[in-house]
Order: sequence, then structure tokens, then C-alpha cells
Amino acid sequence: MPNGKVWGVGYDLFLSRPDDVDPANIVIPINQMGGMTDEQIGQYARLLIQEARLCEALELSEIIAFRNFRHVALDELSEWFTELQEFEDNENIKNTLALIEQEIESKQRRKKAKASKAEKRREIRSNYEKLLVQIGRRDGFACAQCGISANDVQVDHIVPLAEGGSNDLDNLQLLCPACNSRKSDKIPEEVAGVATGKSGRHSQE
Repeated sequence: MPNGKVWGVGYDLFLSRPDDVDPANIVIPINQMGGMTDEQIGQYARLLIQEARLCEALELSEIIAFRNFRHVALDELSEWFTELQEFEDNENIKNTLALIEQEIESKQRRKKAKASKAEKRREIRSNYEKLLVQIGRRDGFACAQCGISANDVQVDHIVPLAEGGSNDLDNLQLLCPACNSRKSDKIPEEVAGVATGKSGRHSQE
């Protein structure tokens, strides 16, 4: 402090909570307050507020650095980013901000892809009969996997929607229920070994 007294910022370790951030405490040794007016005490304590806030930000940063982001909502990530951004000059906090920003971008991409996938599924459902006839006329109403002709063939995406596949006709084929049930969302190369005399150009919708 300006008067040579030693004050500081810290935490009550006995009250710390591992899953939350405790507010930092401004520590004022009683034996150093003698001869000081209330105004001086308040003035010097106020000088430590920013340092206390930095301590809180560092604790939050450390907790976040070891956090599994998988179940953290976008709103919470954004709140963390805003709270820490004021102290981005600190190297540890700067690194944590980079982690948060990367996760926000990743979640936004997944959210957009999920919405796009849902829209494509709705489009398929609304035009299913028409597509079934179009693909059937093109491919002879035969299963693209085993070659069997059946009345219950199903419209299937060659490159699955989960992998960015489209609803374009050249990405659609017909599969019998048995072949369709043996697959998951795999790209064509991954299912080639399942083929029984065919190219294996398919995957489950």
C-alpha cells in the first residue's frame, strides 16, 4: 500500500467449492489498521478490488481449463468468455479464452449442421413417394446392395446426412430392408466390405 502497509487478496480455503468460483477476499491485517481513518481504509481497500477480480477470473480460468465442454451450453460458454475477456492480457486467461472460443465455434457448427440435417429429413419425408418412383425407374426398383427386386425397397442416402450428404438424386438409392438394417451412418468406403457382389455405394439414412 502507499503507506508501506501490506494488504492482499486471497480466499478462505476452508469454504472453497470445487465446482464453483468463490469470491476473492481483500485481506486486511487488523494490526495494520491502527492510526488509519475509515476513509483511508476504504480507499486502500478499493485499490485492491481489481486485483481481487483478477483472482476470481484466474480461478474461473483454471476450472474451465479442466472442464469437459461436452455438456456445457452455448450460453454458459458465452458468459464465461465475456467474464474473462476483461483480463485477456493475462497469459493463462488468454489461453482459456482461446479454448472457449474454439468450443463455441464447434458447437455453432454442430448446431447448424443438425438444423440442416433435420430440414433435409423433412424434405425427404414430404417427397418420399415421388423420390421412390424416380429412383426406382432409374435403378429398376432393385436393392443397390444385394440386387433383389422387392416391393418394400427404401430410399437411402449413399453419403449419409450425418456426413454432409444431400438429397440430390445422385446421392439416393434404393435398399431392401435387410440391407438397410445392417448399416449405420457410414461413408461408402466404410461399407464396401459388406457388399455381396455389389459396389457398396450406400449408407443408412
